[in-house]
Amino acid sequence: MFQREHGAPLTLTDVKYVPSLKKNLASAAMLEDKGYDVVFSKGKVFLRHIGTRQTKRIRIRVKNLYKL
Repeated sequence: MFQREHGAPLTLTDVKYVPSLKKNLASAAMLEDKGYDVVFSKGKVFLRHIGTRQTKRIRIRVKNLYKL
């Protein structure tokens, strides 16, 4: 689960757990499989639900990573 910038947290299921990682990773492919379009633009990442067409900005780019 991660907190979106606005709105309810997004809970992801059927994820891989790596105990040695200090941060969680989410792949764009997994988000697409869960029904989202993933858009990276100008240092920001957006999720758009395919069914509702609702778009949410998630986070901004920090160095070479987009933090969720």
